[in-house]
Amino acid sequence: MKEITRRLWVIAHRGGAALAAENTMAAFRTSTEASADMLELDVRLTADNHLVIYHDQVITRTAGISRRVIDCSLRELQLLDVGSYFNEGLAGERISTLPEVLDWARGRARLLLDLKLEPHHEVQVIKEIVTRRMEFDVVGGVWCAHFLNRDSDTGAPTELPILARACGHVPDKHVSRTRSSG
Repeated sequence: MKEITRRLWVIAHRGGAALAAENTMAAFRTSTEASADMLELDVRLTADNHLVIYHDQVITRTAGISRRVIDCSLRELQLLDVGSYFNEGLAGERISTLPEVLDWARGRARLLLDLKLEPHHEVQVIKEIVTRRMEFDVVGGVWCAHFLNRDSDTGAPTELPILARACGHVPDKHVSRTRSSG
């Protein structure tokens, strides 16, 4: 993975939706080959509590089935073709899990996660990241207000979780010290 030395980063939205079917391994590979600095991707939860990479709440647009991700099992989702809508050459692209993408990205790409989850599921995401020792290669989208610890009187942010350090501009005094050792 290349070191980012410039201030302007190229971030592949939905993993590189302009280059390949959004949020698919094909998009991630293509964007990385095109030298994107970071891949932005969306994380949702399945009915059986798996973390998957998918943008929309309903899978109609890319898979042609009118069901919500949260109402489908991982097995059901992984049977769907989510590449053909982009072009026939991507037929057979599947919905990936967060662990699959993290394993692939380790040492290859930095990730910006848009967590489309309830706040209590963030622990599951953090465990997946920390298990792989990728705390400095993954950023939880800072637009997710529940990612911030806040002062109980003023509501002002008091610290950011360690995952936000990958941005490179968060002062140490604002970084959570809850990072696991090892």
